[in-house]
Amino acid sequence: MLKPYQTACLIVDCQSAFFDAQGTLRTRMVAERIERDVPLLRQKGVALYSVFSKADSLEVAGLSDNVRQYAHAVRKQHESAFRGTGLGNLIKNAHRKNIILMGFHTTTCMRLSAGDAISAGFNVYIAPTHVGEGQRGRSLPSQEIAHREESTLLQLQKKGAKVVPLSNLFPSMK
Repeated sequence: MLKPYQTACLIVDCQSAFFDAQGTLRTRMVAERIERDVPLLRQKGVALYSVFSKADSLEVAGLSDNVRQYAHAVRKQHESAFRGTGLGNLIKNAHRKNIILMGFHTTTCMRLSAGDAISAGFNVYIAPTHVGEGQRGRSLPSQEIAHREESTLLQLQKKGAKVVPLSNLFPSMK
């Protein structure tokens, strides 16, 4: 169980296309879980950071105003949320040592962000039901997407990330 005031949640790459009909059923389900659970994390005292690509604007990010109003917006220049953003220092200066990752692009942006967070000394937790590959439409078969996600999560576990449901981190969220 984590202490909320020592924890930050990074919501990575929530483009609006993953939240609407352009996304797959899986991305929309992940988006719904993020929308449902992020306000609960905020109520507990977890710091929220919405990390989005330099190519996106905050206005087109898929997060609803209900979630966006509580999250610090961080525009990233690279696939990792930590490279060139100052995010690691921002989180450390807020006395947060635990990071929960959720969002999209599991095999690239999430993987690189988790690796950089581990290298920076953070305890990294990934909520598996709150991450998705972020495919638009059906460019890859769903089995291939699931295999890539599982493989990436296993790699991250070997590096030190903990892949656990949010309800294990905060039992009141069951």
